Amino acid sequence: MRLSIFAAATAAALLLGSTTTATADVQRGGCGQLKARSDRACLAAKDSRGPWVALHVERRRGHDWAWASGMISDRGRLWLEVSHDGHTKTVGMRRAPADGSTGQSLLSTRSVYDGPGYRVRACGNEANGAHRACTRWH
Repeated sequence: MRLSIFAAATAAALLLGSTTTATADVQRGGCGQLKARSDRACLAAKDSRGPWVALHVERRRGHDWAWASGMISDRGRLWLEVSHDGHTKTVGMRRAPADGSTGQSLLSTRSVYDGPGYRVRACGNEANGAHRACTRWH
């Protein structure tokens, strides 16, 4: 009996262990301790085994601007995804230090425009792309 490519890949991932997190493992909601004073809106996502990220939305000169913050483990990453005109790009990538002194670092990205026609979300993961968490789109 021949296995399809999908079935073979799934079986290999189960045997070797997967580096991605199932959506059910990511909890989304309010920002809690990551909330900033200047936030007009704040969305958060947390993987119970990994990153905790927040999307901060501020009002500046009549327009929304968004930035991300998060508690990221050593060698993990924090970034923003911006969608506009059907294209999504990654911006503001930050990597946590790999010195092992803290275990987790509080990181933040630069601000990006989040006005009409734009959608933004914050994402983070652990080293090697494990346990990814992303907020809802704003």
